[in-house]
Amino acid sequence: MKLSSVLFLALAALSSGDRVSYSGHRVLRALIPNAVSGDAVRSALDSLGLEPQNMPRVGTFADVLVRSGSEEEREFRRVLSGAGVKVETAVEDLGKAHEEEQRFAN
Repeated sequence: MKLSSVLFLALAALSSGDRVSYSGHRVLRALIPNAVSGDAVRSALDSLGLEPQNMPRVGTFADVLVRSGSEEEREFRRVLSGAGVKVETAVEDLGKAHEEEQRFAN
């Protein structure tokens, strides 16, 4: 699984001078095979006030950063499951993934 786009955003935030921790955050991936799925994903993002890490378009996916086990994660999964949209975990712990990436960079 390629994490480069998600890790790039995390690294960009860290390099801005502000110390940001992504420990305890996961990246959810909502698959968007058709327009109906895309509408459901955009609606869920809007209603929950979540920002996708990429532009959700048909034939792609939407990556969303959430706090692990949070109410927003549960609600995002619930709403999209009800709409028949598959949601998977793309990155279990973004903080840990960032630390591992840093080890390889040094």
